[in-house]
Amino acid sequence: MSNYFQNYEQLLKILPEYEEFIEGLEKLDTFDFSKSSRNEIYNKFYDYAYSLVTNFGYLNPENFNKRKFYRVRLNIDRKKEDLSLIQTYSYPPPVFCDENGRANLSGKSVFYCSNEPTPALFECKAKIGDEGFLSVWNGNTSRKIKVGHYLPSNLRPDNTWSKMAIESFEDLQNHIPEKLKHKLKHIEALKDFLAKKFISEKEPYHLTAMLCWELFYGQLWTDLIIYSSVVTNSRFCNMAIHPNSVNENLRFEKVIIFKVIDIKNGIPIFNLRTEVGHWNNAKIEWKQLTESEMELFNRQ
Repeated sequence: MSNYFQNYEQLLKILPEYEEFIEGLEKLDTFDFSKSSRNEIYNKFYDYAYSLVTNFGYLNPENFNKRKFYRVRLNIDRKKEDLSLIQTYSYPPPVFCDENGRANLSGKSVFYCSNEPTPALFECKAKIGDEGFLSVWNGNTSRKIKVGHYLPSNLRPDNTWSKMAIESFEDLQNHIPEKLKHKLKHIEALKDFLAKKFISEKEPYHLTAMLCWELFYGQLWTDLIIYSSVVTNSRFCNMAIHPNSVNENLRFEKVIIFKVIDIKNGIPIFNLRTEVGHWNNAKIEWKQLTESEMELFNRQ
């Protein structure tokens, strides 16, 4: 991964003293955006943060294509949706996105997923009696995938993305222009603020939804955004993928249907359907559930 900064000279000139900058971030953290438009949230963010500093990098096709992506949908209405269509398990149509998500503004669709089944299963917040659909997708691209991430420098060491988070901050320290060195602590504070916001912000996610809109639809366009998983206490990370990138760069592999039959100590207990839907020659074929597929539900 590498760090991206816009207008070094301008940023250097406008950044206030460190104490004033931290006070601004604290105000931003508690600001009431309930009556603010997207543009007003955008402007208020820049009033206090001055710049959207984000880690960017690229996954080459070989690296991306060896990865799997896990997504969960709950309680699909079979009268309105067709379980034999791949789109049923993919990102929702914008008409159904009538509220902000952590990584999408109202009216904008996004493909929420993870590179591990556990956060995908936990983040869906299933209740007893819910029917779930865990779909598995493979990377399938011939180009580099642009990735942005909001990960704290002190991400838990047992998180598979911790190395990337550490290297990103080391890269920041090693490659920031010399004339910006004395403002390094400002940038570090801002990056940690953004990473923590993805963990701490509550619905309706005014700030993180706006920031992801910037990364998906603004000048900083990305394919994929990574941020810490809230419900797993940052043991894992979540991903949000732009719908166009899903269509271009992911391939559906299979879907496993499950029922939540109990929740013990906050951990859901699953009952799995005995057949799994696999993609085969332009259709979904249902095959016997295997032991490796059952194991996906036991990685807690």
